[in-house]
Amino acid sequence: MKLNEIILDEYSTSTSAQYKDVKSDKLNVAKLFEILTHWMKEFKGNSIYDGYSHKGSELLKKISTIPYSSEDITSLCFEMQKIRDEIGFTHTGNFLSALMNHHQERTGQEEKYVLILEELPPLDYVCHEIINSTVHVFGNVRNFFCQEIKNCHVELFGSAEDYACRYMKKGTVSITGSAGTFCGEYMHDGTMSIEKNAGKRLGQMMHNGYILVKGNCEESLGYNNLGGTIVILGNVGIKAGIDMRDGIIVVKGNAAEYLGHSMYGGMIIVEGDAGRNLGSGAKDGTILVDGNIESIGIPDAYQQLCDDGIRFRYEEPRIKIIEKGKRVVLKREKKE
Repeated sequence: MKLNEIILDEYSTSTSAQYKDVKSDKLNVAKLFEILTHWMKEFKGNSIYDGYSHKGSELLKKISTIPYSSEDITSLCFEMQKIRDEIGFTHTGNFLSALMNHHQERTGQEEKYVLILEELPPLDYVCHEIINSTVHVFGNVRNFFCQEIKNCHVELFGSAEDYACRYMKKGTVSITGSAGTFCGEYMHDGTMSIEKNAGKRLGQMMHNGYILVKGNCEESLGYNNLGGTIVILGNVGIKAGIDMRDGIIVVKGNAAEYLGHSMYGGMIIVEGDAGRNLGSGAKDGTILVDGNIESIGIPDAYQQLCDDGIRFRYEEPRIKIIEKGKRVVLKREKKE
């Protein structure tokens, strides 16, 4: 894949105002809210796994008797906002995800949902395991946002905390705010865009797909990355590309120390400067830096000035550094 072919469509910047006049069957909303209230009381304080595995079939049995629509789910969010201080919100995000999943399975068509969560405490598991859906979420969310989604298009007009888009399979996710740690972990396919900054270990164990961060990213970007492409328009923290196996990381700004630490393959491109100990412990792969490098992390290597640059030699592995103008290439030599 060529870098100039990596293009992400811009998302709209609509607001929730257009959804304030949503009309729905108040009877259906009342029934859904009754089930939600029971759900919250039943599992308040329990782990999400206990609540979802043991009572999930009972929940689906109850909501299957209600012919609700996607507009009813929007109205349900407004009902929750009215009495947000009177009910706990443990697992509410999972409840909403279950409603969307059940509705999509019942209709058998691609559905569109709007979740108005602006006046609610941030919820876990929003858009969890949904498929074949388009979702607009207004407000901040907590952990596990869009986990294990498949063939979905989701816009979050807010920020997400940790573990967003884990195990993502196809589709697009746009976050207009920031994202926390471990976002894009085990991502299999799809596209994720983050308008502001991202936390540490973005794209950890990523298999495929594309992640764009328009701000900065914290430490250990692409940890143990197995494929895919990550583009950071700002700066990255220490140990970007650590233990990287494959894939491409592009940094438009500067990279901190230990860039490409212990990497085994793949490519890292930095258009700015790189800190000290670049490529320390690297076994294979390619690092390109357009700016200045504070130091190369191969202190025990034998240095020899060659016609094509500086060559570092030691037993295993061999790494060659070639300077071409301002661009520096760090690449393993094949053993003779």
